[in-house]
Amino acid sequence: MAGLKTETLHGGATLRVHGEIDLASVDTLGEAIGALRSSGSKRLVLDLGEVTFMDSSGLRFLVNVDAAMRDASTELLLGPISDAVAKLLDVSGLKSHFRFV
Repeated sequence: MAGLKTETLHGGATLRVHGEIDLASVDTLGEAIGALRSSGSKRLVLDLGEVTFMDSSGLRFLVNVDAAMRDASTELLLGPISDAVAKLLDVSGLKSHFRFV
């Protein structure tokens, strides 16, 4: 993963992800999301518009984060998403699983 950028506003946060989401990067992404959740953010928008590649471990990670946030009565939204992410969500049949901005 090339980088992360965070913005917080009114109890919510946006995390912009650049580069790749794969087995090598999900721990770093998880730490960033964990920090935002522990700071009290009730709504998290993942901006995946500049993600150049995402593999099945990245997809599994997103599904798990979404489930954990739903269990905690918090909200995960995706958007915008890159063509690479859109293709993986379409092929996996999981696009309708997620909520989008």
